[in-house]
Amino acid sequence: MEVEELSAVGARPGCFFSADFVNITPWYGGRHTQDAVRCLDERCTKAYYSLPTARSVKGLLRWLTRAVVASFVPDDQLASHGYAAVECFPNCGSSKPGLVEAIFGTVEHARPGGQRVGSRAGALSVVVKPKLNCRSPVYAEYQDVLKLIKSIAGGKGWGVYSQKPSALLQELEDRGFRALRGEARPEDKAAGFAELFTVPRVLLNAQRLGKLRGKRQEEFARSLFEVQPLREGCVSMRVELYLDGDMLSGALEPARGEELAESVKRLEELLLVYGLLLFGIGKASSRGFGRFAPKSPRGNVHPLVEKAAARLEERDLEGFREECLGLAERALRALGVEAEARRTVASVPRISNAEVTLIERPAHPYPYASREAARVKPSKKPCSGDVLCVLSAVGKATLKSTWKAYWQSISGAEWGVTGPGFPFHTWGLGLPRAVCKGNSCTGYVVVDAESLGGAQGDVDYCLQRLSFRNDLKRWKSPLVLSPVPAGNGLGVAVVLLKRLDIKPFLSPEARRAVLAHVGIHQGSRYLHVIDVGRGASTTGWTEDCGSDPLGAADVSQRRVVALPGDAAELLVKVQELARDWVVYLLR
Repeated sequence: MEVEELSAVGARPGCFFSADFVNITPWYGGRHTQDAVRCLDERCTKAYYSLPTARSVKGLLRWLTRAVVASFVPDDQLASHGYAAVECFPNCGSSKPGLVEAIFGTVEHARPGGQRVGSRAGALSVVVKPKLNCRSPVYAEYQDVLKLIKSIAGGKGWGVYSQKPSALLQELEDRGFRALRGEARPEDKAAGFAELFTVPRVLLNAQRLGKLRGKRQEEFARSLFEVQPLREGCVSMRVELYLDGDMLSGALEPARGEELAESVKRLEELLLVYGLLLFGIGKASSRGFGRFAPKSPRGNVHPLVEKAAARLEERDLEGFREECLGLAERALRALGVEAEARRTVASVPRISNAEVTLIERPAHPYPYASREAARVKPSKKPCSGDVLCVLSAVGKATLKSTWKAYWQSISGAEWGVTGPGFPFHTWGLGLPRAVCKGNSCTGYVVVDAESLGGAQGDVDYCLQRLSFRNDLKRWKSPLVLSPVPAGNGLGVAVVLLKRLDIKPFLSPEARRAVLAHVGIHQGSRYLHVIDVGRGASTTGWTEDCGSDPLGAADVSQRRVVALPGDAAELLVKVQELARDWVVYLLR
């Protein structure tokens, strides 16, 4: 296969940091499409590969810089204005740009205080020179994928699978898990490709192929080929950072310009090295894709790269957090601002309270396909550092179905599974938007606490009395799971970035509000309504208004949130419990 790469960008004088990085987990790129691979002809003899860009690296740096600066912004400003208060800090009351705005630039906008700020270029420039290291950077070539499809169709004929592509994906998942468990034949060349479909994110991306009903095998094989990410070790990039010190000083007018520029340089290179490793870039980065580690070239090695390698070996990831805060504090002092890092949980993520748990030898919590799981006892399998096994384990550990399987096994004790000894509610993995039809909703909703009181009888009666507030937005999981080098293989760093940003639940007018989960009992017409607050503090349930099979609690055991402070306490607790469950499942 011929490879078409993105053209490299020429370097220029004034670079303060330059280092080479290589992907240690598969790369899901994509610009205008969701794919890293794009066929340029019918049989995919030529392909276009979407490689990392300066925009994605700079976006990571800006997000991390905001998380660092947010550690110094007062809680009340963050609660009122969110990221806008971070961008303009410490100059929100003037027309001067804030530290983040001066480093990265900004467009014309109105500040939280009402002042208008014009468009401004940032002082930091990022240059990325990507390239492919492998002649074949994919897990399987087009011809191998086509051969695999034909082998699956077998004597049944293609008609069955062309009309139901989901059946083919299910078969791929089954084969992949057999390969992951070591049950595939050694000569099976497609086992690596099938193993991709043990990773929930890859399987989710492939679900769109369900639209290809009635297509020829060749068309389906081409679409399946394009679902692949690029293999680990096959994507490298040189990243160069430039800072215009004069532009930075001219914008911020610091008392000590040289100290400011030096602090910003050290901060950004630190965030780059650890950010690419712990947070990644590209699609599916929150679940382990797109991680880049510094290369170890012969000869001179950047001192920061050496420090990063030593910290990983010593498991000193908290040292990275404290060094970032120290550099930010130094930069603020150069601006004449004395500030200490705040450790409280706020409405935006703060590096100051980030918690990192390193699992050196991760285990797969449920190494079985979806249709096998219902009849197989939950059990764990060591991953031995294999990257696809680790990604599959990370994905499975963050699926509600895995949590439910373990919880039902533990609470029912039918399989003798030993549990972690604490309760859970899975909204800590991410909060889906409520789906409502009239006054009947499913999903997570904020409800009037008074409507939960005094309800007796069946569940339908309870639901008729609920007063739903449909202003609850989608909420992203606070957990980032990163495969990182550990020993001779890959471990998993579980990063928890706690935040309080469910505004309908935390606002003053929500003092009588309850965060509730409304769902449908499997095989039943009844709905169950669960007070999440109570679910975070109990493992029992009653039969009034329908029982919760997952061991949370129903409305008759409600915990009414009387003050926003109590709500904040609850949100933090459930996020910490989510982290504890993921760590338990991966160990």
